[in-house]
Amino acid sequence: MKQVLVESQANGEAVKNPAEGWIEARLGSSSDTRWGARYLVRLPRGYREDEARRWPVIVFMHGSGERGEDFARLRSQGLPAHIDAGLELPAIVVVPQVPAGQLWHPLFVDAVLREVERDWRADAERIALTGLSMGGMGALATALAFPDRFCAVAAVAAGLFNDVIAASAALPLPPPESWQPVLARIKDLPLWLAHGRADETVSPLCAERLVAILSALGNPPRTSFYDGVGHDCWTRFYGETPELYDWLLARPRSAQTLPTPEAADVYAGSYVAPDGDEVEIEAEASRLRARGLTRNEELLLPLGGGNFVAGALFRFRAYGAQGMRLIEPGLGEFRRR
Repeated sequence: MKQVLVESQANGEAVKNPAEGWIEARLGSSSDTRWGARYLVRLPRGYREDEARRWPVIVFMHGSGERGEDFARLRSQGLPAHIDAGLELPAIVVVPQVPAGQLWHPLFVDAVLREVERDWRADAERIALTGLSMGGMGALATALAFPDRFCAVAAVAAGLFNDVIAASAALPLPPPESWQPVLARIKDLPLWLAHGRADETVSPLCAERLVAILSALGNPPRTSFYDGVGHDCWTRFYGETPELYDWLLARPRSAQTLPTPEAADVYAGSYVAPDGDEVEIEAEASRLRARGLTRNEELLLPLGGGNFVAGALFRFRAYGAQGMRLIEPGLGEFRRR
């Protein structure tokens, strides 16, 4: 199967190649590539026969084991593996790849989609998102950041990042009601959650909590829970659920109007945790730049009401005389000096 490297150009022109199979691509030099640059594109059968037709898009987000710079590894799991085995979809399939050691960030997916919409005949009204494990967490975070961008989301062997990390560390999980203001952003977005009941890597409790919270918000997700199946439930889900692909593309994105993001300068400052760890927060319009939360600098995207997302979810709250707090629900908090 021939593969062709396609690098988007800074002047807005893309080098397109009509080769069959997977097309390797890289974000152009004008894009922010700190969260990743490489991605694959697969065009559907018949794409070149009707130059006026626009095609729906399915974005697949891989797990932690497929990070790096090996496209063969990227295609070894989940949806790409089934496509290589013969699955044909009436959609443009896009598979970004994050570098080794990097977590998913919504802005990487956003940058890739901007190029795909520019370079290929994509139907912006039908862009679906799916991912497994770390990619499922990334899909949920990306949907929260851009709920008006997608027509459907399927998260496999995943949950909210904070819940997954807290559960794996045997920490108390945040109360379900603490997620409701955030998850209300996706209350109109069709969701499908799949999980193995015997998963010891990502507890099925994380998916069950999402089902309960979203159901309380009036958006009960579709579910596939597999008895006796561990973390790898994605082989069965992507391979034995043919209705998934019709479901992903069955409807256009909803006409959702998001509130104008608030200015974020009220949250800027130096924060310190009880153990002495320090975080510096700088405001950039409605976004926040955080140094010290992870080994890398983080860019937090606004969700409204003092809530922000990168890979994890963050919350700022004022406590009267105690001052402003930066909270990672389920994981810890920092007090502003």
